[in-house]
Amino acid sequence: MSNMDVRNLQSMQEFDAVLNAMTEPAIIYDMNGIAIKVNDAAVTALGFNPGGLTNLEITEKLALHRKNTDLKESGDLISNRALRGEVIEKFNYPFRTADGEEKVSSCSASPVRIGGSVIGALFVWHDITHQKKNESMYENERKRFLNILDSFQDGVFICNKDHEIEYANPAIKTSLGDPGDRKCFEYIHNRNTECPWCRKPEVFEGKTIKSEWQDPGSGRTYDLVDTPIHNPDGSLSKLKVLHDITDSKEREKILNSDKIDLIDKVVKINYELKDKKSQLKQQAAIIEKLFENTHFLIAVLNTDFEFIRVNRAYALADGQAEDYFIGKNHFDLYPHEENEVIFRKVVETGESHVAYAKPFTYLDKPERGTSYWDWSLNPIKDETGKVTGLILILFDVTLRKKAEFELAEAKRLSDIGALASTVAHELRSPLGVILGTVYNVMRKHKDEKLMQNMRRIERKISESEKIINNLLNYARLKQPELKKIHLYNFLDECIDDTIKQHLNSKVKINKNYSVFKNTTLKIDPFQMREVITNILNNAYQAFTDDTGTVNINGSKETSLINLEIQDNGLGINEADLKKIFEPFFTSKSKGTGLGLTICKELVNLHKGGITIESEKGKGTTVHISLPLEN
Repeated sequence: MSNMDVRNLQSMQEFDAVLNAMTEPAIIYDMNGIAIKVNDAAVTALGFNPGGLTNLEITEKLALHRKNTDLKESGDLISNRALRGEVIEKFNYPFRTADGEEKVSSCSASPVRIGGSVIGALFVWHDITHQKKNESMYENERKRFLNILDSFQDGVFICNKDHEIEYANPAIKTSLGDPGDRKCFEYIHNRNTECPWCRKPEVFEGKTIKSEWQDPGSGRTYDLVDTPIHNPDGSLSKLKVLHDITDSKEREKILNSDKIDLIDKVVKINYELKDKKSQLKQQAAIIEKLFENTHFLIAVLNTDFEFIRVNRAYALADGQAEDYFIGKNHFDLYPHEENEVIFRKVVETGESHVAYAKPFTYLDKPERGTSYWDWSLNPIKDETGKVTGLILILFDVTLRKKAEFELAEAKRLSDIGALASTVAHELRSPLGVILGTVYNVMRKHKDEKLMQNMRRIERKISESEKIINNLLNYARLKQPELKKIHLYNFLDECIDDTIKQHLNSKVKINKNYSVFKNTTLKIDPFQMREVITNILNNAYQAFTDDTGTVNINGSKETSLINLEIQDNGLGINEADLKKIFEPFFTSKSKGTGLGLTICKELVNLHKGGITIESEKGKGTTVHISLPLEN
């Protein structure tokens, strides 16, 4: 066993020890999404042993509810992101255990590496079901707190250290009007400066102060209670209760006692809500940060499909500013009858819609081509369940879709190459036997008529050998061996080689690529020589009387060189032009139809591009582009 294998084995043993020592549930998946290691905490938490199951099977067994907005991708998060090397921290994951108990966990996923290579993914979670229940209780208590203050028959207001009124209940507004921008001493006592008797310093030191006060204006007497309130940011505010005790001292005593008890409860609730408010504020900030910085495209719309808000990624994808979309109708910008039907159905039914790899083309910008998107449309509902808006989330999968197309095409070409290689090898043996027989006949017999037939057979065998070599070259296409060449000299050599093959031709070649005189390029000289000479030979064959003109033009861009080979020969039919790069397609009486196919594959291997323009009777132009930095 090599030293690397020993280190990997030691690493895995240490990893197993860590996994078994963990108190939190944990699962390790391999690159196929199969659970290969499970600790005891995971078995206990799930109610079954997930070992050997795929992440999809585990998800189905847990009856996963797709209500969590953190789960945006199709399938399980691990197979789509963690196995690609990403680290995902703390997202909420609702599920149902084997015994039917509904739970919520805070989950994290990260790739497992050995020697720098990802070999799987680690999935760890923490049960936050109780926390979620507490948050729900917190929201109910908060509503109850506000309802209590609003329902007081006594006047209540809250102010800060600067005497600014933050809240006034309906009862005090009925008596004194809306406080507006007035400070508490202006609102209650009609003073221009702070009251000399104000107990604010004691209250903001954490004390609850009870006092009695008679309003000199109305002559009514009030019991006052001032108590500190903790805000989510750690600061304090002062809550003041004004209870009218003018009518009855006895009733005042009872009501005052009840009020103090109530204030004690309010203070207690306030302390309990302090941490929850802070947590919710932090969570809101995190959600806002995710909204602005995620690579997902997110748009919020009303039920008339007008934009309310979009994130930065959505705006950048269309090359616009974020405020450009506000108030505009989605289907005025992106007309699409099928999608409009889907949007209306989500509003009417309140059910989400998910689409995968859905094609999209800008009607007013067809040059941008077709892109492909995974997207989901989710309703926003009020407390009654009525749909009040929509959240549209999109993810560009165009590269993935094009890769699938290219993979399918590569497999097709690979199958053709394998077949070509087999046919070539099978033909070479009988051709060799035929050629040997021809040599023997020509050596033993001198009959001129027989010799003519033998030479004809010999020529056909030579042509067959060229066809077989083309088949084998196509079957054996490989990655280029890049070397730095002087482009101008290289093109001269290719042209000279071609001219030597057509010594009797009257075709004139015009060189218009002096722009390349000081240009060096990293290419495979053998492969690119085959491309250039093949195209030049095609140009020669485009002239019926060996007379014509071939123009070779060159130009440079920031990161590309462009080569244009133009002839004024016969040209190509429009129907044939669409199939010109397909293997074994040819309009000639001789040849395999692999020449241009091989040219395209070789240019692609150099990360370049090749296109052909032609018109019957007017000639053909071949465009080749290659990167300056390969």
